[in-house]
Amino acid sequence: LFVCTANMTDTIPRPLLDRMEVIELSGYVADEKKAIADKYLSPQAKEMSGLKSVDVTLDETAIEELINRYCRESGVRNLKKQIEKVYRKSALKIIRDIGEDAALAESAAITEEGKAALEESKKDESDVTTTSDNIEKETSEEPRKPLQMQVPDTVHVTISKDNLKDYVGPPVFTSDR
Repeated sequence: LFVCTANMTDTIPRPLLDRMEVIELSGYVADEKKAIADKYLSPQAKEMSGLKSVDVTLDETAIEELINRYCRESGVRNLKKQIEKVYRKSALKIIRDIGEDAALAESAAITEEGKAALEESKKDESDVTTTSDNIEKETSEEPRKPLQMQVPDTVHVTISKDNLKDYVGPPVFTSDR
């Protein structure tokens, strides 16, 4: 038994395709993609971009535009990538507008264990090409906390169908199916 998966059968050689049993599975329809984007993808991408507590809104018309003009595949992988791109670019835009020092507090991201490791590594005067004898004290097992942007309440970003092009570029698909 041999199982083969493909997004399209056009790239499979004809003689091989003639000997295969093709089972086509349908993907998500636009309404399902929109619900997935609203409920899961958008909040997750917003948090990953450090915008959890910031007033950044991805409008429903923008999600529909992403689905219809940028992400026509049957799944939601490209839609997820595009939504993440929108939130990353909006975070960059906010940082450029209000300034990096005002938005990101580096000291808030480092853990206590990380602070101790940083202090210990500053004491080490050894050659950087060799491993220090105190390497256990100079490293931290606990990862850094994700940076959350400290943005004033006066900052409001709304991404709609009209300004979506500024975040993801021109549409990939320009005609309807």
